[in-house]
Amino acid sequence: MYIEACPFEKFTIEKQGSILRRISKLENALNLTQNVFSLPSFLISISYFCTCITLLAVILFIKMEVSSYMHFEFVSLLFNSSCGLVAIIWEVGNVPIEAENFKKAFRRKFHQKLLCENKVGEVLIETHPIDTSDFVLSGCNIIHFHRNSILALAGTILTYTVLLLSKN
Repeated sequence: MYIEACPFEKFTIEKQGSILRRISKLENALNLTQNVFSLPSFLISISYFCTCITLLAVILFIKMEVSSYMHFEFVSLLFNSSCGLVAIIWEVGNVPIEAENFKKAFRRKFHQKLLCENKVGEVLIETHPIDTSDFVLSGCNIIHFHRNSILALAGTILTYTVLLLSKN
């Protein structure tokens, strides 16, 4: 990480300003990405989810009526759509994790710099220049992409499986 590699002696006001300018550019890029990919990511996620549920129903209810090749094809499609959904959530869910790691590294370096320059007996009260809220990409502000959403989706698909099996 860029901040971790910088010694705290060189973590000057100019360096902090440079980092904060980069953060501003990154936040602008993330906001533009959110604006462009909000609807497509929502539609792709919903289509993967619906495909998973549909293929699960087909696999569970049309066991004897199709050949083993078709059954294998349905299982492969289910695996493909599940992996696609998990991949989207995993990668996009990495944004808040990296942002939090960056904030921690910046604060740690900022505190090291303050402790290095602080005189004995003085109380130094500074606000953190990087106290912004976490940025989370979302699909139309309906689905917020966190990595823990993978478990929620797995639970939902498992619940639908149990419901489909109980109807059978």
